[in-house]
Amino acid sequence: MEPGQRLKDLLQHQLATDFSAIRNIPYTISVLTPDCFTPSSYLTKWVSRTNSLIHSKESAARWAGICLAYKSAQFSQELMVESAQGWMGAVLPLLSVRVDTIGLYAHSEMIFTSRDPSRFLP
Repeated sequence: MEPGQRLKDLLQHQLATDFSAIRNIPYTISVLTPDCFTPSSYLTKWVSRTNSLIHSKESAARWAGICLAYKSAQFSQELMVESAQGWMGAVLPLLSVRVDTIGLYAHSEMIFTSRDPSRFLP
């Protein structure tokens, strides 16, 4: 598989919209490997989509973006160094907002453990 092909496929199919990103985040995270983050034209698009999710109005989409940023940073130190300042600038204020953590935890558990997580989404 050519560099960036997996990212291209994920961007086109699993992460095309906020709703599809929320629904497909467990699969997306499960197929990511360090090889996905070799330099390619899709790496820039990956970072842009991750940023877009982190800045989404939908809290579940923001959570999906945080998960993608975390996995991306785990697999590519270079990508983390380039993108961490922007990610942290958006994520830190989110962490200071008081939210219903029990509800958020229950919602994320349902999404990540269900075969059809779309039935739990608004």
